[in-house]
Amino acid sequence: MDQRRRVPRTDAVLAAPELVAAQGRLGRAAVKKAVASAQRRVRQGELGPDEVVGAAVAALPPRATSLRPVINATGVLLHTNLGRAPLSAAAIDAVTAAAGPTDVEFDLVRGTRARRGRGAMDALAQAVPDAEDVHVVNNNAAALVLTLAALEATLRGPVPPLGEALHADPEALAARAAVLAGTLAEAGLDARAVPSEANVGGGGAPGVTLPSAAVSLPERFAGPLRTGEPPVVGRIEGGRLLIDLRAVPGTRDGDVARAVLAVEG
Repeated sequence: MDQRRRVPRTDAVLAAPELVAAQGRLGRAAVKKAVASAQRRVRQGELGPDEVVGAAVAALPPRATSLRPVINATGVLLHTNLGRAPLSAAAIDAVTAAAGPTDVEFDLVRGTRARRGRGAMDALAQAVPDAEDVHVVNNNAAALVLTLAALEATLRGPVPPLGEALHADPEALAARAAVLAGTLAEAGLDARAVPSEANVGGGGAPGVTLPSAAVSLPERFAGPLRTGEPPVVGRIEGGRLLIDLRAVPGTRDGDVARAVLAVEG
């Protein structure tokens, strides 16, 4: 049979459940382009007709944005190059809600216009009770909505990641580093738990340091870890790569271990 006639129809391929889901995440145009590329490979004899869906899925990016989430193991809590302070889960939920239609400037009970950001203003006033008044200024309406939503959730919700990093117990960090280094050493890697010094960073506290703990690895791990999945960004000191744990949530220690082990294959 002619190879061209064996190429699956585009509409049939796009109807595959995994590609339908991808269209919702990435858009139809991006998915259709990946399908067309896989179909060309069938025509060239590189793929079989039943491999088109899998090849198209494999060629798709994980998300529509080019930004990649990373694990900040540099020891700089407010790192300008890594997106500054991470949002808490509550703030992320609030931003997601604020990205659609909301009652930002509308009183649902009275059916009239209301003060913009009233919930965030109330939360801010409660957070600083000695202040005579509170106000948030922003000249971009859309950005203001997202900012107010995240601010209110941060003030009312659980401690955000930056707060946890600032108040992390140095002894607990040292214990985590010992466990992580031990796991890697058992796999035959040159990994050591070492004391470290983290920096708060940011324009408001550029010289403030905090005692921390890190896992020390050979410097050659730096590049592969930065480009792995997930990317892990540490810092080089004395010819060694330090994975400083103060800004790394404890729930991500396993991810760090897997990323390091993946470098060695």
